[in-house]
Amino acid sequence: MLSRFLVGVGLLLFLSSCGGYVGSFTRHGVPDVYDYKIFNNATLTAPEQPFQFYQKDNITLPSADLWACSDKPEYKLPSGYSPEQFLDESSTLALIVIRHDTILYEYYGNGHSRESVSTVFSITKSFLSTLVGIAIAEGKIESVDQPVSDFLPSFSEKGFADINIGHLLQMTSGIKFGDHDNIIKLGYLYYTKNQEKLLNHLKIAHEPGENFSYSSLSSLILGFCLEKATGVAMEEYMQQKIWTPLGMENNGYWALDKQGGVAKPYGGIAASAIDLAKLGRLFLNNGNWNGTQIVPASWTTACRTRCEEEGKAWNYANHWWLDTYGGIIAAEEKNDFFAGGFRGQVIYVNPEDSTIIVRVGTSEKDLRWGHTISKLGMLPLGNDGDEFNQLGDNLASLDGNYRNKKRDRSLKLHFDKGSLMLENLFTEGPIELVKEGMYSYVNIERNVKLIVNYSKHHIQGFIVDNAGEETFFSKIEIAEN
Repeated sequence: MLSRFLVGVGLLLFLSSCGGYVGSFTRHGVPDVYDYKIFNNATLTAPEQPFQFYQKDNITLPSADLWACSDKPEYKLPSGYSPEQFLDESSTLALIVIRHDTILYEYYGNGHSRESVSTVFSITKSFLSTLVGIAIAEGKIESVDQPVSDFLPSFSEKGFADINIGHLLQMTSGIKFGDHDNIIKLGYLYYTKNQEKLLNHLKIAHEPGENFSYSSLSSLILGFCLEKATGVAMEEYMQQKIWTPLGMENNGYWALDKQGGVAKPYGGIAASAIDLAKLGRLFLNNGNWNGTQIVPASWTTACRTRCEEEGKAWNYANHWWLDTYGGIIAAEEKNDFFAGGFRGQVIYVNPEDSTIIVRVGTSEKDLRWGHTISKLGMLPLGNDGDEFNQLGDNLASLDGNYRNKKRDRSLKLHFDKGSLMLENLFTEGPIELVKEGMYSYVNIERNVKLIVNYSKHHIQGFIVDNAGEETFFSKIEIAEN
């Protein structure tokens, strides 16, 4: 939500017209993961019988250089870099890796623990979306096509009457407010003590359903619609429909704009990492929680469906992000998605191999965390890692034909006289690869690295890093011309 907040820092001190907002900013600074301590909060109470994942001793994660992703070309970790050192240096408070309901890896840093909570910023939007899906299932909201004016009569005015619930969910409402367009207004939204007042100053930038514009104000409006539809406060609905049914282990908090005020639906939730994983588990299981359908399966499917019609963005659906590692992978080959928040908060879900990964931290530290965590999820973990390790140096197991559909490129790996050969790597002639680590093979002279994707007892494909350009290749039965 607030990834570019720092851009406007210098301007804020001159905005006397913003009154209390400037005071809040000068006292508290740039939003922080411990901001729940400075706001009035509604408490989300943990039930007496929490749900607990199975647990085993921590596995050894793949070296961090295989999965750390940054937009900065100069960012590079040395081969074999310790995951724990990476997590410590990247301001990570918690990292939890879960596969098949079993915690494979659990890390806490900087005094954080399983009981610690922190503000998760825009992950709040994914909780809000889930509540909206539940309200639709209960008939409190007719559908995503229901007009916002049914809940907020002021929206019946010219220019706003055509905005519906779906437009708010997809960030295509046309309302003039983009998080990355006006940092000052975003800051005011974050610190204001009267969120409802913001509804009196809305403007239309374009027709609804025409363009995607990531907007926390859309989530605020959606939150007001949810409260009107259900007749209860957002935090109460959350307690009834999610916090208690999912058996959260720790109390959570939902920041209010003032004492007794309205919850901040765009970024106000504070929760523990282990409880964030439970939202991931709900979506991993298509909305079903131990036999009870909490949210319709169709809703969870919609939240991971890529679509560019009616102004929608291919990488966003119903307040969830779809641009996991592998924009390089054809959409039909991807089924993973994540909830994301400022400072690198992530709940990653991959239904294909029953994987949930949660990262919370105090800073991005030049990392693109949605890609970083989803790339980790592509590597052999747990039993898959043990199975792959048993292959040892049997390079012949990698033999096969591979293709990237999106870029229409095909490659071949084959074992030849003790060497692993990679053919048709965008250049003439085969490339000989040598084993670098447990899951990677390299040719230093050609600046090529291959990282294996192994799951479901098979090598599914591999990532090729060719001089910094990364491409994923799926294994195919027959080489295609």
